[in-house]
Amino acid sequence: GISAFSDEPGKAIPATLAFTAFAAVASGYCFELVGKVCMMTGAKTYKEAWAKTVGKGTAWLPAATVSFKTLVACLCFAIIIGDLGRDLAATAGLTGMLAVRENILIGTMALVILPLCLLRSFSALAVTAYLGMAGIFVTALVMLIRLYDGSYQAGGKFHAELKAKDPKNASGTLPTFKQTGTRWLKSLILVSSLTSSYLAHYNAPKFLGEISHGDRAALFKQVTAYGFLACFVINGAYAVLGFLTFGGSSKSLILNNYSSSDSLATLSRVGVLLSIVFGFPFSYVGFRDSALQFLPPKCADSQKTKDIVAVLVVAALTAIAMVLRDLGVVVAGAGALLGSCVIYVFPALMHMAALKNTAGAGPLPRAYWGSAAVA
Repeated sequence: GISAFSDEPGKAIPATLAFTAFAAVASGYCFELVGKVCMMTGAKTYKEAWAKTVGKGTAWLPAATVSFKTLVACLCFAIIIGDLGRDLAATAGLTGMLAVRENILIGTMALVILPLCLLRSFSALAVTAYLGMAGIFVTALVMLIRLYDGSYQAGGKFHAELKAKDPKNASGTLPTFKQTGTRWLKSLILVSSLTSSYLAHYNAPKFLGEISHGDRAALFKQVTAYGFLACFVINGAYAVLGFLTFGGSSKSLILNNYSSSDSLATLSRVGVLLSIVFGFPFSYVGFRDSALQFLPPKCADSQKTKDIVAVLVVAALTAIAMVLRDLGVVVAGAGALLGSCVIYVFPALMHMAALKNTAGAGPLPRAYWGSAAVA
Protein backbone atom coordinates (compact mmCIF):
# COMPACT_ATOMS: atom_id res chain seq x y z
CA GLY A 1 0.00 0.00 0.00
CA ILE A 2 2.76 2.48 0.86
CA SER A 3 4.80 1.93 -2.28
CA ALA A 4 1.72 2.68 -4.37
CA PHE A 5 1.91 6.37 -3.47
CA SER A 6 5.48 7.11 -2.39
CA ASP A 7 9.10 6.00 -2.26
CA GLU A 8 10.18 8.81 0.07
CA PRO A 9 10.53 7.60 3.70
CA GLY A 10 10.35 11.11 5.13
CA LYS A 11 6.84 11.56 3.75
CA ALA A 12 5.55 8.01 3.44
CA ILE A 13 6.27 6.76 6.97
CA PRO A 14 4.55 9.60 8.92
CA ALA A 15 1.58 9.57 6.53
CA THR A 16 1.23 5.79 6.72
CA LEU A 17 1.33 5.73 10.51
CA ALA A 18 -1.24 8.53 10.61
CA PHE A 19 -3.55 6.69 8.20
CA THR A 20 -3.06 3.44 10.10
CA ALA A 21 -3.80 5.06 13.46
CA PHE A 22 -6.90 6.85 12.16
CA ALA A 23 -8.22 3.63 10.62
CA ALA A 24 -7.64 1.80 13.91
CA VAL A 25 -9.54 4.42 15.92
CA ALA A 26 -12.44 4.65 13.44
CA SER A 27 -12.69 0.87 13.06
CA GLY A 28 -12.53 0.34 16.82
CA TYR A 29 -15.25 2.92 17.37
CA CYS A 30 -17.56 1.20 14.88
CA PHE A 31 -16.73 -2.22 16.34
CA GLU A 32 -17.93 -0.89 19.69
CA LEU A 33 -21.09 0.43 18.00
CA VAL A 34 -22.00 -3.12 16.95
CA GLY A 35 -21.61 -4.22 20.57
CA LYS A 36 -23.81 -1.35 21.76
CA VAL A 37 -26.52 -2.27 19.27
CA CYS A 38 -26.42 -5.90 20.43
CA MET A 39 -26.76 -4.83 24.07
CA MET A 40 -29.66 -2.51 23.19
CA THR A 41 -31.55 -5.12 21.17
CA GLY A 42 -30.39 -8.47 22.52
CA ALA A 43 -29.13 -9.49 19.08
CA LYS A 44 -26.69 -12.40 18.93
CA THR A 45 -25.38 -11.99 15.37
CA TYR A 46 -24.48 -9.18 12.98
CA LYS A 47 -27.43 -10.06 10.74
CA GLU A 48 -29.84 -10.19 13.69
CA ALA A 49 -28.60 -6.80 14.90
CA TRP A 50 -29.51 -5.35 11.51
CA ALA A 51 -32.90 -7.10 11.45
CA LYS A 52 -33.83 -5.75 14.89
CA THR A 53 -32.86 -2.19 14.07
CA VAL A 54 -32.96 -1.36 10.36
CA GLY A 55 -35.45 -4.09 9.43
CA LYS A 56 -35.84 -7.76 8.54
CA GLY A 57 -36.63 -6.99 4.92
CA THR A 58 -33.08 -5.84 4.21
CA ALA A 59 -31.23 -8.22 6.55
CA TRP A 60 -29.97 -10.06 3.48
CA LEU A 61 -27.78 -7.05 2.61
CA PRO A 62 -25.23 -7.30 5.46
CA ALA A 63 -25.39 -11.09 5.27
CA ALA A 64 -24.55 -11.08 1.56
CA THR A 65 -21.80 -8.49 2.02
CA VAL A 66 -20.15 -10.43 4.83
CA SER A 67 -20.47 -13.65 2.84
CA PHE A 68 -18.77 -12.18 -0.21
CA LYS A 69 -16.08 -10.53 1.93
CA THR A 70 -15.12 -13.87 3.47
CA LEU A 71 -14.96 -15.35 -0.02
CA VAL A 72 -12.54 -12.59 -1.03
CA ALA A 73 -10.45 -13.44 2.05
CA CYS A 74 -10.23 -17.02 0.76
CA LEU A 75 -9.10 -15.68 -2.62
CA CYS A 76 -6.35 -13.70 -0.90
CA PHE A 77 -5.26 -16.88 0.86
CA ALA A 78 -5.13 -18.74 -2.45
CA ILE A 79 -2.95 -16.04 -4.02
CA ILE A 80 -0.58 -16.16 -1.05
CA ILE A 81 -0.40 -19.96 -1.23
CA GLY A 82 0.67 -19.75 -4.87
CA ASP A 83 3.31 -17.08 -4.22
CA LEU A 84 4.82 -18.67 -1.12
CA GLY A 85 4.70 -22.15 -2.64
CA ARG A 86 6.64 -20.91 -5.69
CA ASP A 87 9.31 -19.28 -3.52
CA LEU A 88 9.67 -22.33 -1.28
CA ALA A 89 9.98 -24.57 -4.35
CA ALA A 90 12.84 -22.37 -5.57
CA THR A 91 14.49 -22.60 -2.15
CA ALA A 92 14.19 -26.39 -2.24
CA GLY A 93 15.86 -26.45 -5.65
CA LEU A 94 12.84 -27.80 -7.50
CA THR A 95 12.75 -27.22 -11.24
CA GLY A 96 10.46 -27.78 -14.19
CA MET A 97 6.77 -28.38 -13.57
CA LEU A 98 7.34 -28.73 -9.82
CA ALA A 99 8.50 -25.11 -9.62
CA VAL A 100 5.64 -23.57 -11.64
CA ARG A 101 3.35 -21.40 -9.50
CA GLU A 102 0.16 -22.61 -11.17
CA ASN A 103 1.03 -26.28 -10.65
CA ILE A 104 1.94 -25.70 -7.00
CA LEU A 105 -1.31 -23.81 -6.47
CA ILE A 106 -3.44 -26.52 -8.09
CA GLY A 107 -1.70 -29.27 -6.14
CA THR A 108 -1.97 -27.53 -2.78
CA MET A 109 -5.59 -26.51 -3.25
CA ALA A 110 -6.65 -29.97 -4.47
CA LEU A 111 -4.62 -32.16 -2.12
CA VAL A 112 -4.55 -30.05 1.05
CA ILE A 113 -7.11 -27.23 1.06
CA LEU A 114 -10.06 -29.18 -0.38
CA PRO A 115 -9.78 -32.08 2.11
CA LEU A 116 -9.61 -29.56 4.95
CA CYS A 117 -12.73 -27.79 3.66
CA LEU A 118 -14.53 -31.15 3.45
CA LEU A 119 -13.95 -31.91 7.14
CA ARG A 120 -17.14 -32.52 9.11
CA SER A 121 -15.74 -30.61 12.09
CA PHE A 122 -13.00 -27.98 12.34
CA SER A 123 -12.50 -28.32 16.10
CA ALA A 124 -9.27 -30.25 15.56
CA LEU A 125 -7.84 -27.24 13.71
CA ALA A 126 -8.47 -24.80 16.55
CA VAL A 127 -4.93 -25.18 17.89
CA THR A 128 -3.53 -24.12 14.52
CA ALA A 129 -4.64 -20.55 15.27
CA TYR A 130 -1.41 -20.28 17.23
CA LEU A 131 0.49 -20.93 14.00
CA GLY A 132 -0.95 -17.74 12.58
CA MET A 133 0.13 -15.73 15.60
CA ALA A 134 3.59 -17.27 15.53
CA GLY A 135 3.92 -16.59 11.80
CA ILE A 136 3.07 -12.92 12.29
CA PHE A 137 5.65 -12.33 15.02
CA VAL A 138 8.39 -14.41 13.40
CA THR A 139 7.97 -12.54 10.11
CA ALA A 140 8.11 -9.16 11.86
CA LEU A 141 11.30 -10.25 13.64
CA VAL A 142 12.87 -11.41 10.38
CA MET A 143 11.99 -8.11 8.71
CA LEU A 144 13.59 -6.22 11.60
CA ILE A 145 16.77 -8.30 11.39
CA ARG A 146 17.11 -7.86 7.63
CA LEU A 147 16.50 -4.12 7.89
CA TYR A 148 19.29 -3.61 10.39
CA ASP A 149 21.83 -6.03 8.94
CA GLY A 150 21.57 -4.29 5.56
CA SER A 151 21.43 -7.54 3.58
CA TYR A 152 19.12 -6.02 0.99
CA GLN A 153 20.79 -2.62 0.72
CA ALA A 154 23.47 -1.83 -1.88
CA GLY A 155 26.54 -3.88 -1.01
CA GLY A 156 24.56 -6.40 1.04
CA LYS A 157 24.65 -10.14 0.45
CA PHE A 158 21.11 -10.57 -0.85
CA HIS A 159 21.11 -7.28 -2.75
CA ALA A 160 24.06 -8.52 -4.80
CA GLU A 161 22.34 -11.86 -5.37
CA LEU A 162 19.07 -10.31 -6.55
CA LYS A 163 20.90 -7.83 -8.76
CA ALA A 164 22.92 -10.61 -10.38
CA LYS A 165 19.69 -12.44 -11.25
CA ASP A 166 17.89 -9.30 -12.42
CA PRO A 167 20.36 -6.49 -13.30
CA LYS A 168 17.64 -4.16 -14.60
CA ASN A 169 15.32 -4.83 -11.65
CA ALA A 170 12.55 -5.85 -14.04
CA SER A 171 10.86 -7.84 -11.27
CA GLY A 172 10.92 -4.80 -8.98
CA THR A 173 12.40 -6.55 -5.96
CA LEU A 174 15.50 -4.40 -5.42
CA PRO A 175 15.09 -1.44 -3.02
CA THR A 176 14.28 1.90 -4.64
CA PHE A 177 14.06 5.25 -2.87
CA LYS A 178 13.30 8.81 -4.01
CA GLN A 179 12.87 7.95 -7.68
CA THR A 180 9.16 8.47 -8.32
CA GLY A 181 8.35 10.85 -5.46
CA THR A 182 5.03 11.08 -3.64
CA ARG A 183 1.60 10.91 -5.31
CA TRP A 184 -0.88 11.70 -2.57
CA LEU A 185 -3.98 10.76 -4.54
CA LYS A 186 -2.72 7.18 -4.73
CA SER A 187 -2.60 7.04 -0.93
CA LEU A 188 -6.28 6.07 -1.26
CA ILE A 189 -5.00 2.60 -2.21
CA LEU A 190 -3.37 2.36 1.21
CA VAL A 191 -6.53 3.62 2.92
CA SER A 192 -8.60 0.97 1.13
CA SER A 193 -6.14 -1.76 2.11
CA LEU A 194 -6.24 -0.67 5.75
CA THR A 195 -9.99 -1.21 5.76
CA SER A 196 -9.42 -4.93 5.16
CA SER A 197 -6.73 -5.00 7.86
CA TYR A 198 -9.19 -4.03 10.61
CA LEU A 199 -12.18 -6.08 9.48
CA ALA A 200 -13.61 -8.16 12.32
CA HIS A 201 -16.92 -6.42 12.91
CA TYR A 202 -19.20 -9.32 12.00
CA ASN A 203 -17.64 -11.14 14.97
CA ALA A 204 -18.40 -8.34 17.45
CA PRO A 205 -21.61 -10.03 18.69
CA LYS A 206 -19.65 -13.23 19.33
CA PHE A 207 -17.00 -11.41 21.38
CA LEU A 208 -19.71 -9.62 23.36
CA GLY A 209 -21.45 -12.93 24.03
CA GLU A 210 -18.29 -14.29 25.64
CA ILE A 211 -18.41 -11.53 28.29
CA SER A 212 -20.78 -13.00 30.86
CA HIS A 213 -19.85 -11.12 34.03
CA GLY A 214 -19.21 -7.61 35.33
CA ASP A 215 -19.91 -4.43 33.42
CA ARG A 216 -20.30 -5.85 29.91
CA ALA A 217 -20.24 -2.46 28.21
CA ALA A 218 -17.04 -1.37 29.97
CA LEU A 219 -15.31 -4.71 29.43
CA PHE A 220 -16.28 -4.82 25.76
CA LYS A 221 -14.96 -1.30 25.29
CA GLN A 222 -11.69 -2.30 26.96
CA VAL A 223 -11.29 -5.44 24.87
CA THR A 224 -12.02 -3.44 21.72
CA ALA A 225 -9.43 -0.79 22.60
CA TYR A 226 -6.69 -3.33 23.33
CA GLY A 227 -7.51 -5.39 20.25
CA PHE A 228 -7.39 -2.53 17.77
CA LEU A 229 -4.31 -1.07 19.45
CA ALA A 230 -2.55 -4.40 18.90
CA CYS A 231 -3.68 -4.40 15.25
CA PHE A 232 -2.30 -0.89 14.81
CA VAL A 233 1.08 -1.92 16.23
CA ILE A 234 1.29 -4.99 13.98
CA ASN A 235 0.13 -3.17 10.84
CA GLY A 236 2.43 -0.24 11.55
CA ALA A 237 5.42 -2.48 12.19
CA TYR A 238 4.95 -4.43 8.96
CA ALA A 239 4.47 -1.26 6.94
CA VAL A 240 7.48 0.57 8.37
CA LEU A 241 9.90 -2.37 8.37
CA GLY A 242 8.99 -3.45 4.85
CA PHE A 243 9.10 0.06 3.40
CA LEU A 244 12.38 1.02 5.04
CA THR A 245 13.93 -2.12 3.56
CA PHE A 246 12.56 -2.00 0.00
CA GLY A 247 11.01 1.45 -0.43
CA GLY A 248 9.06 1.92 -3.65
CA SER A 249 9.70 -1.71 -4.64
CA SER A 250 7.77 -3.12 -1.67
CA LYS A 251 5.38 -5.84 -2.84
CA SER A 252 1.81 -6.32 -1.65
CA LEU A 253 2.99 -9.59 -0.11
CA ILE A 254 6.26 -8.31 1.34
CA LEU A 255 7.83 -11.78 1.53
CA ASN A 256 7.92 -11.74 -2.28
CA ASN A 257 10.72 -9.17 -2.02
CA TYR A 258 13.05 -11.44 -0.07
CA SER A 259 15.49 -13.80 -1.74
CA SER A 260 14.57 -17.47 -2.03
CA SER A 261 18.01 -18.29 -0.59
CA ASP A 262 17.41 -16.19 2.54
CA SER A 263 17.09 -18.79 5.31
CA LEU A 264 15.29 -16.44 7.70
CA ALA A 265 12.80 -15.42 5.00
CA THR A 266 12.29 -19.11 4.23
CA LEU A 267 11.41 -19.71 7.89
CA SER A 268 8.86 -16.90 7.65
CA ARG A 269 7.42 -18.29 4.43
CA VAL A 270 6.95 -21.72 5.98
CA GLY A 271 5.28 -20.25 9.06
CA VAL A 272 2.97 -17.98 7.08
CA LEU A 273 2.12 -20.73 4.58
CA LEU A 274 1.16 -23.12 7.37
CA SER A 275 -0.97 -20.47 9.06
CA ILE A 276 -2.69 -19.69 5.74
CA VAL A 277 -3.31 -23.36 4.93
CA PHE A 278 -4.84 -24.12 8.32
CA GLY A 279 -6.65 -20.79 8.52
CA PHE A 280 -8.26 -21.21 5.10
CA PRO A 281 -11.00 -23.61 6.31
CA PHE A 282 -12.19 -21.12 8.94
CA SER A 283 -12.62 -18.33 6.39
CA TYR A 284 -14.21 -20.79 3.99
CA VAL A 285 -16.75 -22.06 6.52
CA GLY A 286 -17.65 -18.45 7.31
CA PHE A 287 -18.49 -17.95 3.65
CA ARG A 288 -20.23 -21.30 3.32
CA ASP A 289 -22.51 -20.82 6.32
CA SER A 290 -23.42 -17.29 5.21
CA ALA A 291 -24.09 -18.37 1.64
CA LEU A 292 -26.21 -21.36 2.66
CA GLN A 293 -28.59 -19.03 4.49
CA PHE A 294 -29.98 -18.09 1.09
CA LEU A 295 -30.95 -21.72 0.30
CA PRO A 296 -33.99 -23.63 1.60
CA PRO A 297 -33.21 -25.11 5.07
CA LYS A 298 -33.50 -28.72 3.88
CA CYS A 299 -30.99 -28.12 1.08
CA ALA A 300 -28.68 -25.96 3.20
CA ASP A 301 -28.40 -28.57 5.96
CA SER A 302 -27.54 -31.38 3.54
CA GLN A 303 -23.96 -32.63 3.79
CA LYS A 304 -24.03 -33.32 0.06
CA THR A 305 -24.77 -29.64 -0.59
CA LYS A 306 -21.90 -28.59 1.66
CA ASP A 307 -19.51 -30.95 -0.13
CA ILE A 308 -20.56 -29.69 -3.56
CA VAL A 309 -20.10 -26.08 -2.44
CA ALA A 310 -16.61 -26.90 -1.14
CA VAL A 311 -15.53 -28.44 -4.44
CA LEU A 312 -16.98 -25.61 -6.54
CA VAL A 313 -15.55 -22.83 -4.36
CA VAL A 314 -12.05 -24.31 -4.13
CA ALA A 315 -12.00 -24.92 -7.90
CA ALA A 316 -13.20 -21.39 -8.67
CA LEU A 317 -10.73 -19.76 -6.27
CA THR A 318 -7.87 -21.78 -7.72
CA ALA A 319 -8.74 -20.70 -11.25
CA ILE A 320 -9.01 -17.03 -10.27
CA ALA A 321 -5.78 -17.08 -8.22
CA MET A 322 -3.93 -18.50 -11.23
CA VAL A 323 -4.84 -15.39 -13.24
CA LEU A 324 -5.14 -12.67 -10.60
CA ARG A 325 -1.77 -12.48 -8.86
CA ASP A 326 -1.69 -8.97 -7.39
CA LEU A 327 -2.72 -9.36 -3.77
CA GLY A 328 -2.78 -5.59 -3.31
CA VAL A 329 -5.49 -5.13 -5.94
CA VAL A 330 -7.72 -7.71 -4.28
CA VAL A 331 -7.20 -6.37 -0.75
CA ALA A 332 -7.67 -2.71 -1.73
CA GLY A 333 -10.69 -3.43 -3.93
CA ALA A 334 -12.41 -5.57 -1.31
CA GLY A 335 -11.62 -3.02 1.38
CA ALA A 336 -13.02 -0.11 -0.59
CA LEU A 337 -16.18 -1.83 -1.80
CA LEU A 338 -17.06 -4.31 0.94
CA GLY A 339 -14.96 -3.62 4.01
CA SER A 340 -16.15 -0.01 4.28
CA CYS A 341 -19.76 -1.18 4.44
CA VAL A 342 -19.17 -3.87 7.06
CA ILE A 343 -16.84 -1.73 9.20
CA TYR A 344 -18.30 1.78 8.97
CA VAL A 345 -21.61 2.10 7.14
CA PHE A 346 -23.62 -0.84 8.49
CA PRO A 347 -22.67 -0.38 12.20
CA ALA A 348 -23.47 3.34 11.99
CA LEU A 349 -26.85 2.70 10.34
CA MET A 350 -27.73 0.06 12.94
CA HIS A 351 -26.76 2.38 15.79
CA MET A 352 -28.79 5.24 14.31
CA ALA A 353 -31.84 3.00 13.94
CA ALA A 354 -31.46 1.64 17.48
CA LEU A 355 -31.21 5.14 18.96
CA LYS A 356 -34.18 6.32 16.92
CA ASN A 357 -36.29 3.37 18.07
CA THR A 358 -35.33 4.06 21.69
CA ALA A 359 -35.99 7.80 21.47
CA GLY A 360 -39.43 7.32 19.98
CA ALA A 361 -41.07 10.70 19.44
CA GLY A 362 -38.50 12.45 21.63
CA PRO A 363 -35.37 14.32 20.51
CA LEU A 364 -32.54 12.30 19.07
CA PRO A 365 -29.37 12.04 21.19
CA ARG A 366 -26.08 13.52 20.00
CA ALA A 367 -24.70 10.02 19.46
CA TYR A 368 -27.21 9.66 16.63
CA TRP A 369 -25.61 12.48 14.68
CA GLY A 370 -22.15 11.08 15.35
CA SER A 371 -23.17 7.80 13.75
CA ALA A 372 -24.83 9.71 10.91
CA ALA A 373 -21.51 11.39 10.18
CA VAL A 374 -19.76 8.01 10.08
CA ALA A 375 -22.37 6.51 7.74
